[in-house]
Amino acid sequence: MATFDNVDYEPHDESTFNRWIELGALDQDNQRVLEHSPLRRFEIKLKSSSDEAERMLHEPLQELLDHKIPGVQGESRVESHVHRHERGMRRRIIRVIASVDQGSGDVVLNYDKETW
Repeated sequence: MATFDNVDYEPHDESTFNRWIELGALDQDNQRVLEHSPLRRFEIKLKSSSDEAERMLHEPLQELLDHKIPGVQGESRVESHVHRHERGMRRRIIRVIASVDQGSGDVVLNYDKETW
């Protein structure tokens, strides 16, 4: 994969990339809505020109296992949806949201690009 070392990702802080975070309600009073859901959701922000983004697109199950996403197993099925894909996908930020079924371990991945 070609890399673009001169891509300027400001105003994004470097520490906000390549980290999975669990999604939940921003307002604690609403958190109980999510408590009994069979799904847990996680998000990662990737530089589209990075090796991490390339692996997430081509080997998503292995990436999820490597990052120890709760509920994901070696036999998990992965379904991927790429939104707003176009030639300009490189030099963008890709956000990936993983919805993990805690019973089966199956995963739905939604890829979207962010522009600023």
